[in-house]
Amino acid sequence: MTRIITITSGKGGVGKTSIAVNLAFELAQREQRVCLLDAGSGPTNAAMLLGLKPRYTLRDLTASGPGLGEVLIRNCYGLDIVAGGSETPGMVGLRTDELQRLTTALGELDPYHFIVIDTASGIARNLLSLSLASTEVVLVVTPEPTSMRDAYALLKLLHAQEYGGDIRVVVNRVKTHRAGSQSYDKFREVVAYYLGRQIPLLGLVGEDERMRQAVQARTPLLSRNPDSPAARDICALADELLSGAKAVAGTSVRGFWRRYLQLVTTRHYAAPQASTRPAAERVNRGLQRQLEHLSAQIDNLIAEIARLREVEDRNIGVSASPGPQSTASFEGWIAGLSAGSEDVSLQGESFRIYRIRQPDGRYIPCACHGHGDDLQTAEPRSTLV
Repeated sequence: MTRIITITSGKGGVGKTSIAVNLAFELAQREQRVCLLDAGSGPTNAAMLLGLKPRYTLRDLTASGPGLGEVLIRNCYGLDIVAGGSETPGMVGLRTDELQRLTTALGELDPYHFIVIDTASGIARNLLSLSLASTEVVLVVTPEPTSMRDAYALLKLLHAQEYGGDIRVVVNRVKTHRAGSQSYDKFREVVAYYLGRQIPLLGLVGEDERMRQAVQARTPLLSRNPDSPAARDICALADELLSGAKAVAGTSVRGFWRRYLQLVTTRHYAAPQASTRPAAERVNRGLQRQLEHLSAQIDNLIAEIARLREVEDRNIGVSASPGPQSTASFEGWIAGLSAGSEDVSLQGESFRIYRIRQPDGRYIPCACHGHGDDLQTAEPRSTLV
């Protein structure tokens, strides 16, 4: 039986593909038979990070042309690869007949120990179905509030579809492990409170200049700089996946692709319903009042993004999935806002500082107070030196 792990994210630019490539590489170094399937698209794909220029890609399996034996790249850094295209939309936009040919071909993959699927970011039906069909999902986020917000929206959509598999989180590009753990803890609390679901931490991966250098060199970080901090962190991710107490049972490769085809061709993805809990029970009233106008602005922005995504999907001939507009309302805002906060103490009083992003990219720190707080007017400060 094969463990099929889908690595996904709520937004692009979080380092998801780098995690997928290096994690697959490390598993292969530990005598695991590994296939890396690149289901994404764009210039920064798995083949590019491995220095490959494949003649055929996953998209070629949708036509009556090259077979799996010609598309599959064998023994690249110890693992096999089904490459995605840098100039094609990957698995997005495929017709039903193309999906049937693709899943039939991929069902013939060898009985690997692991198949690691690197998806594109987003909620298109073809991509979301990969997560829903998997027994294991790795959600990659960064400490940035926008990453946390979009990851929460994706989680809520999976929750609405009653996904029952194993979801674990990787917090990437953390400045320190302590800061990364704090970001994860706040995100975990929001998910547990609103969705009633626990999402364990798979691990933290530190910000590392050598990762960027490895991407530029088109070489896995663990091959180029195996002793770098980020490489050690990714080794720790492999440790967690291989830990006997936390390992997830494998599945049939053919069965996985049958489930995927059924999901992508027959299932209707309804937008998640808003929480039925009164707003007064979900968030502090004072905080809600002070952030209400900001929440409305975020809702409008999310709705516009969803509209643009629908237009893009129509342009490539796909029925757009209903965007999780309800999921990205106040709950999504709180998820992102909480992830970027920190607790401070001043003159014996403890309170929380939040960061609000401005249009020019700068952050403004702010704190909230209740009606009963004893507020004092600050003394004027001289601007003269």
